[in-house]
Amino acid sequence: MPVSLESDDDISSSRKRQWSSSVWKHYNIKEGKFCDDGIPRAYCKYCNRGPTIADSSNGVSNSRRHSETCSARSSGDVGPLMMTKDEKLARKFDRFEYKELVAKAIIRHGYTYIFIQHEGSRAIHVYLNDDCVPLFRSTKKNHCSKIHKREKQRITRLLSQLSSRICLTSDLWTSYVGHGFLSLTSHYIDDEWNLHAKILNFCHMPPPHTASALHDKLHDLLKEWRIHKKVFTMTLDDAQANDNMQDLLCDTLNVHARLPCGGEFFHNQCGTPVLNLIIKEGLELIDVEIIKIKELAKYVTGSEGRKLKFAEIVSNLSISNSRGLWLDCPTRWNSTYKMLVRALPYRAAFSSKRWMERTNSSFPDLPTDEERCRIEKICNLL
Repeated sequence: MPVSLESDDDISSSRKRQWSSSVWKHYNIKEGKFCDDGIPRAYCKYCNRGPTIADSSNGVSNSRRHSETCSARSSGDVGPLMMTKDEKLARKFDRFEYKELVAKAIIRHGYTYIFIQHEGSRAIHVYLNDDCVPLFRSTKKNHCSKIHKREKQRITRLLSQLSSRICLTSDLWTSYVGHGFLSLTSHYIDDEWNLHAKILNFCHMPPPHTASALHDKLHDLLKEWRIHKKVFTMTLDDAQANDNMQDLLCDTLNVHARLPCGGEFFHNQCGTPVLNLIIKEGLELIDVEIIKIKELAKYVTGSEGRKLKFAEIVSNLSISNSRGLWLDCPTRWNSTYKMLVRALPYRAAFSSKRWMERTNSSFPDLPTDEERCRIEKICNLL
């Protein structure tokens, strides 16, 4: 989160010394009297990196190095909030900057391209500046593509200049409509010993999802990013196709540039699937209890009338729980945990005789005291 700093006026008025080095114009300075130890701090104006000690006795080499290599500054990703008041008043309407900001908003928040042509959106922009000329959907689509190409070139250049090796993670799954997708993420430590993770690809992976097809796809992606000679490890789940694919990929990468230890540590098993299998095995101990809780949640949320009646009972019993009931997804144990935890505080409401449909045979069975104790113990473990 951005660091809360004093306003520019407060900073200027509180200065008792001159920051002679030109590097400090790229930083917001927080005077020592506002810090617990009395030492002034500096925060990058572009990416808000910091705090860095701003004292002449410490030198300015690190601060100058960061200002020269700051990705936010080099990519122009400096928003209006980073500007001083004088800069805001002096700047003129720049159509290119306007297109850039709108395109970044579309990318960051997932807006559709058509939103820029909505009358309400155009009215706001024209109101803020009379020089604003409305943009069109095709214009924004092309500009977003330019930003993607520009950022891809920047990251490719950054990865190619790394002095360290790169660790990779990849995952493959099928969407609800049957389309296969492949993701590729890079993890690396830069020269300043900062850990980074960047999603390089999220792309369509047509069938067949065999070891050979996955090998060809991943190898092409690595060559596209020019990191096929910089790979250290790859972490995958425990699918059989992945096990066979990593053998092929390890042999191929050893041809380009020998992997550390000949690739002995190239393949890592992802811990999440193992953890999921362990928990799934443990949840089988309370299969009956899970079914009962799920049927109760489905019954209460099955109609608006039941929801209102349940809320009335909860209010009368003074149950202080505002999170409500939850239905789980069978393939995600954390959602099953959430369903159980949310249902436990309502056990008095479930057993209340004020249920109008209690005599109805469709009302689900309630967990027994023994079953409820087992649910609580499992929830504590989860």
